[in-house]
Order: sequence, then C-alpha cells, then structure tokens
Amino acid sequence: IRHKGIQTHVNGKETVEFPIENNDELIFCNIILGFKHDTDLKESTDKTIELPVNIIHSFNASTEGHNILNNLKQDREKLAFIYQFSRDIDIKKSLEEIFNITVNTVFDTFPCASHCLLVMFNKNKNKKFNPAIFQSRKKNYPPETIWKSLINRVIIKEVIRKKICLLFSGNIKDNTDPLIRSGICVPLKSDEKVIGAIQVDNRTDSTLFTKDELIFLNIISYHIAVALNKQRLNEELEKSFESLVATGAHTLDMRDPLTAGHSIRVQMYTMELARDMGLSQKELEKAKYAAVLHDFGKIAIPDEILKGNKKLTDDEYAIIRKHAFYTKEILSRVAFPDHLTEVPILAGYHHERLDGKGPLGIKGDDIPLISKIIAVADVFDALTSARTYKKTMSMQEAADILIKDKGTAFEPKIVDTFLKRFGLGK
Repeated sequence: IRHKGIQTHVNGKETVEFPIENNDELIFCNIILGFKHDTDLKESTDKTIELPVNIIHSFNASTEGHNILNNLKQDREKLAFIYQFSRDIDIKKSLEEIFNITVNTVFDTFPCASHCLLVMFNKNKNKKFNPAIFQSRKKNYPPETIWKSLINRVIIKEVIRKKICLLFSGNIKDNTDPLIRSGICVPLKSDEKVIGAIQVDNRTDSTLFTKDELIFLNIISYHIAVALNKQRLNEELEKSFESLVATGAHTLDMRDPLTAGHSIRVQMYTMELARDMGLSQKELEKAKYAAVLHDFGKIAIPDEILKGNKKLTDDEYAIIRKHAFYTKEILSRVAFPDHLTEVPILAGYHHERLDGKGPLGIKGDDIPLISKIIAVADVFDALTSARTYKKTMSMQEAADILIKDKGTAFEPKIVDTFLKRFGLGK
C-alpha cells in the first residue's frame, strides 16, 4: 500500500483511497494481492497519487538520483550554485552552522518555501529519527512540534522508509497552523544510508513546487547529508579523544593518590588565565589539553621518588625534574589532531623559566605563552596543595612566591593577571 487519500465519501462517510503502483501488494488477512505493471494499464496508473495530500511526483532517491546531474549539464548557473553550496557547507563544523546554511539556502533557493523541516537519526538518544529543525521565514518553532502534524509524520516517515522523493500538494490542516499548500520532501542519504529527511513546504499561498525543485532539493540534500555525517564522525572522534585524555589524567591520579586532582585544578587555573589574557578559541583548546597532560611524564618516575614522604635529595630532585622532558617525549608519540600538534611542546615546557634555568634551558620568548601560563598555574596549585614532605601554604603565601619570582621564573603579565583574577597580591 503506497498512499492514502481522504476525499471519497460512501454513505456519507469519508473513505481512504489507496492508489496502486507497480510492485505494490495488498494484504487482506492471509491473502496477498500483487500488482504488476501492464502496458494496457499505463494510462490509469499515471493518474495523481494521493496520500492525505496529492502526490504530484515521486521517484526513488537511489535509482533515479544517479541520472539527475545529467539533466543539469546544460544549466551552468545551477551547477555553479551546487558547487559553491557544497564548498560552503563542507567547512561548517557545528550542527548549528550546518542547520543555518541549510535553512538560508532553502529560503533563498525556493521562493515559495515558507517552512523548512529536518529530522535526523539520533543513535545516542533513542536510536530513532528525531526533529532537528522546524523553521519558517519569520519564526523558529521548537523542533519537536514537527511530530504534532500528522502530515509531517506520514510524509517524512514514508520518505525515510522507502528512500523516495515526494512532490505533493493540497489544502491540508490537521492540528498545525497554517494549511500546507504544497511541498517537497527528500531523504538525507550518506553512503547509501538514510540519516534523516528534509521537507520544504508552502503554507502561505497557492504557489506549487515543481518537479525541477524536487530534483534540485534532492541534489543539495546529498551535500547536507555528507556534512551532517562528517560532523557526527568528528564529534565521535572528539569524544574518543576527550575520554583518552581524561583516562591519562586519571591514570596519573591513581599512580599517586596524594596529588590526585592536581592536573584538573591546573587546567582550571590555566583556562581562567588564558581567557583573561584574550587567547583565541584555537589557543584555548591547546591550553586545555596541554594543562591537563602537563605532568604525564611522571609516569616514568620511580615510585620511591614520586611517592616519597620526605624531602627530595639533590639526585632525586634532578630525576623528578626530568618529568617535563618525559611528558614531551611521551606525548610526541600520540597522534594528536592537526590543530593540537603543539600540545606535547606546550605541556613539556611548563617548568621552563624566563632566565633559562629550567630543566631544558629554554628561556624568554622561546617559551610558548601557553607554557608560561601553565607554569604559574602549576606552581600555585602545588604550593597550596597537601604534601607529606612540606606544609600547605595559604593562597596569599603562594601568591607572594609568584610575585617574588616575577621576571626571573614567571612572565610578569601572567602573574599580575592571575593575582587580579583570584583577588590576591598586595
């Protein structure tokens, strides 16, 4: 059964019509009636199909989609538009950006479009297709209101289930306002897998969508689907990376319970400082990971030194100073994303001093700004945290040490920003 319509009346009651197309089957209890196309019936099967709307045109998105571009070869303007749209949407990284360019393109491309609806498969939430966009030219609706409309549910689910593109018309009003006059709906497909659907309709006047517009929406829907799928994959990779980093920090905490939480606190101080100093979003992301991983090299320090409950000897101190070098060496073996490849250096230089007396001898402007920020955050938290071999300093006592070492160990501007942020200093 393909479509149903609500137009015919029998004995004063509305009936539901089910026009039949090639290969359709009618099931009555345990009886199945199959319909096969015959040339003598061609004229009757070309009549308008009906859902609760008039289906003016439909085609299979998989089989006929391959031939669509051939129809556009003569139309350079449309091809140029599709090319530019594919480039524009490909660089969008967030769902919001993809949704915005989709909605703007729909309203710019289809003059009679008044509403744009988009649903996506959400495997994390409930493994169902969930509303993502429901927007008009003048108003943004809560996405979940998409399903309040019987028409939307029937059409979108039909398109997704059968992977078909639909062009429909009618004066339909169920529990949504206003009437749907005409519309087009296509599946969002990526790698032959349907990940959603997009529907564009007219609820303002009697202008009808055309077959060419249906074809055009199907073409750009491919690029929308690719962008959405790419964003989803990037999101999954980012979550995997986040969990890997968190696991690394937690591993270090388990190795030395006394210093547990140090890396997270250093990350917090670092991010506060970095924001106050006006670092860009890209730099903030580098700082976030470098800060939480800055002590990862301690995993290479022997337990008797790392977990010792007495003051370190000169030899032991020389060994533990190497942890920053080990951090850089270990993290250099990690396949960081392209925009985070500096993290090993940023984390590994966190004990370098302006005067060059740090473990690696890097000094002055050769020390990255983020490393200088982590240095201040690291020392402050270490001084104000409990250790078995030293007393815990107050925040003001730790601040006094930062002030004393301004210009020799620490960047003065960073220290001043830190003191101002946390209300310290004299």
